[in-house]
Amino acid sequence: VAVYDGKIAAVGTNESVWRSAGPSTQKIDLKGRTLIPGFIDTHSHPQQYAITQFAPHLARPRISMASKAEAQLDLKKAVAAKKPGEWVPATYSVPGNTSGVAAIAYLGELTRADLDAVAPNNPVFINLSIEDNHGLINSRALALLRAHHPLPFPDGSIRIGHDGSPDGFVKGNAAFAIHYELLPRFSPE
Repeated sequence: VAVYDGKIAAVGTNESVWRSAGPSTQKIDLKGRTLIPGFIDTHSHPQQYAITQFAPHLARPRISMASKAEAQLDLKKAVAAKKPGEWVPATYSVPGNTSGVAAIAYLGELTRADLDAVAPNNPVFINLSIEDNHGLINSRALALLRAHHPLPFPDGSIRIGHDGSPDGFVKGNAAFAIHYELLPRFSPE
């Protein structure tokens, strides 16, 4: 593959591509890695697709949002697979609900305290949207978020419950900060 000015200029055998090389052409051995073009795709969620199709062992556990009891039971199982202190990133499922809305979280029927009851020693983030911009967190995750971002988020992205304290629902900048800055990343392997 020949690349010129950041764009793929030629594809073919080594011999055919080298014919277009000049005296100052830099040869880079990719050591078996693959060179692909930068795709511009505005809304396909390629990471989730790749995990679902090719690496299901990396998928987050699914937490039922059919009821508080089911959510707590599923979360308890997910926590059991982790060591104390390890993040428990999860996603939601709503059996029988074709709208896909995790209503009990959006309506405040499942809260930080409910997650704390079954996951007191692990930070929890339950992703409530495919875009990672809504989520439900427990107190451990909230403490880590506040340590990482000590000032309040200006967009009101940490919802305040009836008692005047955060109820665990996060959106916007707070959800993005957890997802992109605090959750552990997959290793390249």
